[in-house]
Order: sequence, then structure tokens, then C-alpha cells
Amino acid sequence: PIFSTADGLVIYAGEPSPGWGKLVAIAHTAPDGRPLQSMYAHMHRIDVAVGDLVPRGGKVGIVGTANGYYPAHLHFEMRTSDGVDIGAGYSMFPLNRLDPMGTISSLRNAATDELSPSPLASALGNP
Repeated sequence: PIFSTADGLVIYAGEPSPGWGKLVAIAHTAPDGRPLQSMYAHMHRIDVAVGDLVPRGGKVGIVGTANGYYPAHLHFEMRTSDGVDIGAGYSMFPLNRLDPMGTISSLRNAATDELSPSPLASALGNP
């Protein structure tokens, strides 16, 4: 299974090209207000739809092979963007891509008052 790295809103769920296979992009907001996205690709199955609010640790799909293009694995990216921009994979120019481990580590264990409101909690009436 593949789990969401943080609370967020599914902004893309589909198959943009054979090389990407099935792909999910989830929008998040960093404590400083900058837009972030987590992206999960080469999936076998997608378990969410555009517009879904996903909690941190919520299942988004199953690891796959991008329809046999690669051995089974998860292609995971973190990006800073306020739009849906799938782009080409493994570009020589990183554009809006962030270091996933560095980004997640820098946001881990933030104080409650430093976190942006959870879209999932807000939708459920618990801001």
C-alpha cells in the first residue's frame, strides 16, 4: 500500500503517460504558507479521486510497475507549486522539485500552532 505523507487535497489522480503509469498528486500547505505537493507514481491501483481530502497516513493506492515499464516501486516526489504540473520525470532541470527527505524532516514534529489548518479537519468542522 501507499500512504499519504500528510493531510491534503487530491489534485490529480490518473494516468498522464505510459512512463508515469497511474499517478496521484496531493496538495498540502507548509507552516509558512507555501504550497507543497506530494506525488506518488508508477502505481498499480489508485484508491482516491480528485477532490478527496486525505489524512496523513491515509491509503492512496498500491505500488505498481507503471504498466510493466519498471520493476515494482514507488516514485515519490515533493514539490512546491500552486498548480497541477506533472511534467516529465527525471528532468535535468529540477524546476519545482524538492528534496523529499529534507522537506519531510524539516516539517516533522512541528508545534501545533506552527501547522497550517488541516483541510480534512476543516471539512469535518474541527479546524
